[in-house]
Amino acid sequence: MWSRSIFNDPVIYARACALARDGLGRNRLAAQLGSSVDAARDFLTRWRLYGDDGAMTSGAKKSFTQQQKIDAVEMFLAGSTQAEVAEAFGISSRSVLKAWVRIYREQGPEGLAPKKRGRKPGSIPHVRSTEEKLQAENQRLRAEVAYLKALAAVEALDQPHGGTKHKPSTS
Repeated sequence: MWSRSIFNDPVIYARACALARDGLGRNRLAAQLGSSVDAARDFLTRWRLYGDDGAMTSGAKKSFTQQQKIDAVEMFLAGSTQAEVAEAFGISSRSVLKAWVRIYREQGPEGLAPKKRGRKPGSIPHVRSTEEKLQAENQRLRAEVAYLKALAAVEALDQPHGGTKHKPSTS
């Protein structure tokens, strides 16, 4: 059995479109092309949605509003098939609908709300201007000088004879 990528071959793709126009179902299409039934089903779903010109790839990723997702899930839960829901809403993959149904069952309609994309605040180092960078470096250097002065004062207290180091005689 071949994977879904079989339908990316232009010759096989053209043959698959012709067979789909002739009304072949997923099982016969898979047998004729030597593909898996799942691959044939996915091809036919895309072919029904987009026709000969758009079935080779699913195209640009389509986004759905929360309400569209809820409506699709509720249509499916009311008894419509995945294919019917996919066609009604323009969903190119049954795995998308399956994921929405799972989320809906686990989290309710709120789970289908749009998610924020990108990194969480604080995970990207703060982009600073040159002036801000210089101010931060100045602050760090002032703290370092203050630390070194305090360290020198502590060391001076520990030394005998008022802070001058006493060297042992080597004679």
